[in-house]
Amino acid sequence: MKKTIRIPETLHDITIAQYMAVRDVPESNELEQVVQTICILCGLNREEVLAMEQAAIQHIGGVIGGILDGYDDDHPLER
Repeated sequence: MKKTIRIPETLHDITIAQYMAVRDVPESNELEQVVQTICILCGLNREEVLAMEQAAIQHIGGVIGGILDGYDDDHPLER
Protein backbone atom coordinates (compact mmCIF):
# COMPACT_ATOMS: atom_id res chain seq x y z
CA MET A 1 0.00 0.00 0.00
CA LYS A 2 1.38 3.39 -0.95
CA LYS A 3 1.09 6.31 1.41
CA THR A 4 1.84 9.96 0.79
CA ILE A 5 4.04 11.48 3.46
CA ARG A 6 5.13 15.03 4.15
CA ILE A 7 8.90 15.50 4.34
CA PRO A 8 10.13 18.74 5.93
CA GLU A 9 11.86 20.94 3.38
CA THR A 10 13.29 23.60 5.69
CA LEU A 11 13.88 24.04 9.39
CA HIS A 12 10.69 26.12 9.48
CA ASP A 13 8.74 22.91 8.77
CA ILE A 14 10.05 21.31 11.99
CA THR A 15 8.42 22.12 15.31
CA ILE A 16 10.44 22.75 18.44
CA ALA A 17 9.04 19.54 19.95
CA GLN A 18 10.13 17.56 16.88
CA TYR A 19 13.57 19.16 16.93
CA MET A 20 14.01 18.32 20.61
CA ALA A 21 12.87 14.72 19.99
CA VAL A 22 15.42 14.39 17.16
CA ARG A 23 18.08 15.84 19.43
CA ASP A 24 17.26 13.14 21.98
CA VAL A 25 17.58 10.22 19.51
CA PRO A 26 20.34 8.09 21.04
CA GLU A 27 23.60 7.60 19.19
CA SER A 28 23.32 4.20 17.53
CA ASN A 29 23.91 2.78 14.11
CA GLU A 30 23.21 5.23 11.32
CA LEU A 31 20.18 3.40 9.88
CA GLU A 32 18.49 3.30 13.28
CA GLN A 33 19.03 7.04 13.76
CA VAL A 34 17.60 7.73 10.30
CA VAL A 35 14.55 5.53 10.94
CA GLN A 36 13.82 7.23 14.27
CA THR A 37 14.31 10.68 12.78
CA ILE A 38 11.94 9.92 9.89
CA CYS A 39 9.36 8.63 12.37
CA ILE A 40 9.56 11.87 14.35
CA LEU A 41 9.64 14.37 11.48
CA CYS A 42 7.28 12.64 9.05
CA GLY A 43 4.72 11.38 11.57
CA LEU A 44 5.18 7.72 10.71
CA ASN A 45 5.49 4.66 12.91
CA ARG A 46 8.53 2.39 12.78
CA GLU A 47 6.77 -0.33 10.77
CA GLU A 48 5.78 2.17 8.07
CA VAL A 49 9.35 3.40 7.72
CA LEU A 50 10.83 -0.09 7.66
CA ALA A 51 8.31 -1.10 4.98
CA MET A 52 9.80 1.54 2.64
CA GLU A 53 12.40 0.67 0.07
CA GLN A 54 15.94 1.25 1.33
CA ALA A 55 16.48 3.89 -1.38
CA ALA A 56 13.47 5.87 -0.12
CA ILE A 57 14.72 5.75 3.47
CA GLN A 58 18.16 6.95 2.36
CA HIS A 59 16.66 9.74 0.22
CA ILE A 60 14.41 11.03 3.01
CA GLY A 61 17.28 10.75 5.49
CA GLY A 62 19.47 12.77 3.14
CA VAL A 63 16.87 15.52 2.78
CA ILE A 64 16.39 15.73 6.54
CA GLY A 65 20.13 15.53 7.19
CA GLY A 66 20.69 18.43 4.81
CA ILE A 67 18.21 20.56 6.72
CA LEU A 68 19.69 19.75 10.12
CA ASP A 69 23.31 19.94 8.93
CA GLY A 70 22.72 23.38 7.43
CA TYR A 71 21.40 24.59 10.75
CA ASP A 72 24.19 22.85 12.66
CA ASP A 73 26.86 24.92 10.92
CA ASP A 74 25.80 27.99 12.88
CA HIS A 75 24.05 26.32 15.82
CA PRO A 76 25.44 22.87 16.71
CA LEU A 77 22.88 20.25 17.73
CA GLU A 78 23.70 19.25 21.31
CA ARG A 79 23.36 15.55 22.13
